[in-house]
Amino acid sequence: MWFRDSSARRTRELVGELVEHCEKLKRRVDALELDYEALYDKVRSALQRISKRAEVVEKAGHPPEGAAEQLELDGNGGPLTPRQKQIQQQVLRRRMGSFDRGA
Repeated sequence: MWFRDSSARRTRELVGELVEHCEKLKRRVDALELDYEALYDKVRSALQRISKRAEVVEKAGHPPEGAAEQLELDGNGGPLTPRQKQIQQQVLRRRMGSFDRGA
């Protein structure tokens, strides 16, 4: 008899622990879902703002702010020094001259 009572009590304890564990997991999943939804909304609104800016720039017909700095980047992605810019301008002038002569 004692064995049955002890076994039943232990079973109830284990079932109670499992229920408690499942409830904790459910609360964590619910919290993660809320975090995901909040992050998704932030990303979506940021993408909408970026898209709207691009649309405005496209309608205006001029490059966005900072585009001039982007044009000054060399092929490796680094900014050109003033000396490099000067050399680049000389090379471009020579190239334009060679195209004029070839035509």
